[in-house]
Amino acid sequence: MKTLDFVKLVGPQDAKHRGSIVSFTIDGIHPHDIAEGLSNQNICIRGGHHCAQVLMDQLGFSGTARLSLAFYNEKEEVDVLLKALVEIYDYFN
Repeated sequence: MKTLDFVKLVGPQDAKHRGSIVSFTIDGIHPHDIAEGLSNQNICIRGGHHCAQVLMDQLGFSGTARLSLAFYNEKEEVDVLLKALVEIYDYFN
């Protein structure tokens, strides 16, 4: 996801300090719109405050998009996600 300059990862930037849950934003696109756009391509994520409104306020976010990866996810699925994020970004810009 770091290869997409319009995606801003929330949390540690170094992969060795990250887990399998990835929170991110895309400038100018609401997290619910990101989630809906991915849902239209059969990719399920969460979008919103994630029961952390105070943290979102402190970070200056209206919310984040959050995806969860696990051992059963394949590289091809991540490639589909990245392509879908580009399509969503292009749609709103």
